[in-house]
Amino acid sequence: MNGTNPILVNSLLWDNESQEIYFCDFDSPNTITIAYSDIQGGIEGIETSNNGTVNWLEGNIDEDPLYVDFPNGDYRLLSDSPCIDAGIDFFEYEEETIIDLDENDYFGIAPDMGACEYEPVPINFDEIEAVKDFILIYPNPFNPVTNINFELNENSYVLLEIYNLKGEKVSTVINTKKNAGVHSVIWDAENRSSGIYLLRLKTNEYCETRKLLLLK
Repeated sequence: MNGTNPILVNSLLWDNESQEIYFCDFDSPNTITIAYSDIQGGIEGIETSNNGTVNWLEGNIDEDPLYVDFPNGDYRLLSDSPCIDAGIDFFEYEEETIIDLDENDYFGIAPDMGACEYEPVPINFDEIEAVKDFILIYPNPFNPVTNINFELNENSYVLLEIYNLKGEKVSTVINTKKNAGVHSVIWDAENRSSGIYLLRLKTNEYCETRKLLLLK
């Protein structure tokens, strides 16, 4: 209210009363700028009361953040939350640096959305031997086809999905049980735009995320 101009980056607003964002309908107009954030209802859910402007920038999503235990106030993210690795480490707006994080400031390949950075369970390297953490992607960068190879030391259910940087799933490449051994699959991104994508491979005991770079 009263002529404010907040900027939200790497933020998460979900399941609050009425609207996640509300502009008062009196006093000076307001402006809010939002990027790389998960806002319930998206831009359509913001109530401006005809008293201001919403700058809806890149990277925003409208997906259930999948809290660990929302009713009891545990706002940590579950391992399959769309908010994990969906934020940004460096962000400028109107020549002002808003976010400038070192890679040691967050887990994974990018910051998470929200206040609680997801911390993966510590890995027992003895257990990893049961499902070998081998994955090879070539070529990468690619245009428009890349080969994805991985190896399992035992039979396992395999889920291999591709996400864009908004946290939106763009393709399910594998979703079935696989026998032990080397497996190969092709992802054809002919109908996708250039940019960075995230490959997430999950087995019964292991999860790994890799970057893919599509150059057209």
